[in-house]
Amino acid sequence: MRKAAFQMSLGMIVALVFAVILLTVSIAWINDVFDDITGVSKQVTDIAMQNLLDDMSSSGKKVGIAAPDLTTWKRGDTGSFAIGVRNDDPIQSKVYRMKIYWDYSTEDPSKIPSDLQIKEVERTLDYGGGTIFREAGGSNTDLVKVTIPTTAISGASYLFRVIVCKDIAQPCGKLTDPATVANVYGTDQFIIKVA
Repeated sequence: MRKAAFQMSLGMIVALVFAVILLTVSIAWINDVFDDITGVSKQVTDIAMQNLLDDMSSSGKKVGIAAPDLTTWKRGDTGSFAIGVRNDDPIQSKVYRMKIYWDYSTEDPSKIPSDLQIKEVERTLDYGGGTIFREAGGSNTDLVKVTIPTTAISGASYLFRVIVCKDIAQPCGKLTDPATVANVYGTDQFIIKVA
């Protein structure tokens, strides 16, 4: 009887160890599957988007970003930011043009990786040069996806600027362009530091 009890407990230990290993492998596999599906490692929460809309309505801002002013990401990380735009016109719905571009780096420009040039960054952004529609007197948010290149310089900070232009037929480039400045409806920025 004692020998049978020992064999049963040994079998139970082996089964338990096997179950723990299987559970660990399953969790790792499921995590990889969901990372592949979303492709986004840093996401904006619904609470952050609602806080952005509340802040815009109380402060009078026309354009805002649901993100910390400075955030640290690893090379290759993909994340999303919520860009909020408010239509001040109480009667008419409007279409705005949004442009997001890399504007500044703490590193020497000669050290900036070639795949972090403005065109490349715009290509990795969902709203590199898109238009957005806003109901009369309404505010809403749009998610913008950003990918940090694997060649980005560790320790460098990259400033991204969001410009929303009021006339989609007019230029909507950088703030250094006088034609763009005359067309700007609102602007905001966010900084990503590369770990």
